[in-house]
Order: sequence, then structure tokens, then C-alpha cells
Amino acid sequence: MTPEQGRALWQQTLDGVTKDTPYSAVLHHVIESVMVDLIEKRMQLSDTFAVTIGTRIQFLAQAIAEAEAQP
Repeated sequence: MTPEQGRALWQQTLDGVTKDTPYSAVLHHVIESVMVDLIEKRMQLSDTFAVTIGTRIQFLAQAIAEAEAQP
């Protein structure tokens, strides 16, 4: 894979995004996996970031649990 081929594939993936189909499966997977990689690296490098993300996860998990517990 050359840089040019990578850029062309990226552009092709973006060209498939329309108002009616905003997220292709490929684009969704790429964005999700890249975000995971970035967050994992940042978690290793920054204690503040790790605390912030951990706090958000805890808050969201509790909110989901409370919403599911309500009839």
C-alpha cells in the first residue's frame, strides 16, 4: 500500500457518504478503531486524561444502569 493508494481509498470511502447513508460500515469501523488507538495511547501518556475518561465511563455506565432499572 502506498500513501497515494491509502489516500485514494480514504477518499473513495468518504465519497460514499451521503445524506441518506451518512456512515458506511467501512468508515464506521475505521473511525472506531482509530479512536480506540488514539484513546489508548493518550490513556498511557496522561493521568489527567485517564481520570477524565474513567469518570465519563463511570457516569455513563451508571446512567444506563439507572435507565434500564426504571420500568
